[in-house]
Amino acid sequence: MSELYKVLLAAEEAEDHVHTVERWYGSLAGVNRVAGENLTAFRATSGNNVYGADTQILDSADTPILAGKVAFDLHRVLFIAASSNTVYRVQIVWGLSAAAGRAAGTYTEWMYMNDAGAARRVPTDIRVKRVAAGTKAWARCWNATNLATIDFFFGLHEYEQVADDD
Repeated sequence: MSELYKVLLAAEEAEDHVHTVERWYGSLAGVNRVAGENLTAFRATSGNNVYGADTQILDSADTPILAGKVAFDLHRVLFIAASSNTVYRVQIVWGLSAAAGRAAGTYTEWMYMNDAGAARRVPTDIRVKRVAAGTKAWARCWNATNLATIDFFFGLHEYEQVADDD
């Protein structure tokens, strides 16, 4: 593949990403298993200075939302509450299971610092590759405090094609 063609593909990808709709998800009926369009946040719980258990945030029937869409990427996360004022490490993994996704390297991580008990009120952009609609996803967090919690919503974009690998 020529360098010029790679640049063209990257420009088309950026254009598609910026000019597509975004849908926001919360936890369906307060159960941390399946996403739904509502105002109940997902909750991830930390272990004792290790990652806590996985919280499923997307099931296979949650995407696509829009007809004709075959892929999606998680784009932003809005943290609305955190029980600890120390740094969190947050991970989102996707695949057939959380363990399979981690083994395959299909996850992203970022750090989050709660500011004196008041969660950041602006969505945080995250980096996730475009994946096929119907792909499951999980979140988990790590904090120095055992059973520290973090509550969040996430937004995603849907697409008409799965992107080519680099």
